[in-house]
Amino acid sequence: YDKYIRQVAKNAGVSEDLVRFIIMSEGEAGTCKAKLGAYKCSSGQWTIGFGHTNNCRNDDEVFGAGKKITLKEAFQLLEDDLKEIKRLTRHRLTKENFDNLPESLQGLCIDYYFQVGSISSSKKANLSSNIEGEFFGPLAAGSLFRGGDLRRSANAFMLAVKDLSQADRKNAINSLVNKGYYSKIVNFLSGAEKNTFVEFCNTLKA
Repeated sequence: YDKYIRQVAKNAGVSEDLVRFIIMSEGEAGTCKAKLGAYKCSSGQWTIGFGHTNNCRNDDEVFGAGKKITLKEAFQLLEDDLKEIKRLTRHRLTKENFDNLPESLQGLCIDYYFQVGSISSSKKANLSSNIEGEFFGPLAAGSLFRGGDLRRSANAFMLAVKDLSQADRKNAINSLVNKGYYSKIVNFLSGAEKNTFVEFCNTLKA
């Protein structure tokens, strides 16, 4: 997938880390493979590829049962979705606020929009300086832990703190631990995923 990931990241103007995170979260469980046949997601929407749903964009072809695509088409849909979602996120948070965020937090905001379909305008203030308040606080408090999707939340946490200062990274892991979400994630994950998360968090605690 490396060739596709580089192409999507370049053309959509997002980080390769974000693209990898989304295909890990939206692909087949445990394999990251694109879902090339249409299926209904947990909210009942027809979905295909890497989380592409009907009405993602105004120019979407409406699809349903029996729809099939190729791997190349799955990555093209992801690229087009990320372009549009980045534009909408940047508009919603304002260009200045979005552009002043570390790249990893830009990615978290884009992914939040990717999942939810919107982002509160209240999250536009002081995002980079007030990481525990306007945006990251809700993450640590569990707003991205909804639906029991602890695997995605673990990956979102690692994505979000990647470009933060050491002090903010420590604050983030302390918040996650103190609110009980660290233990929930560790108990949920297993194998390599669990080891990766624990090792990552240990570097933040050091």
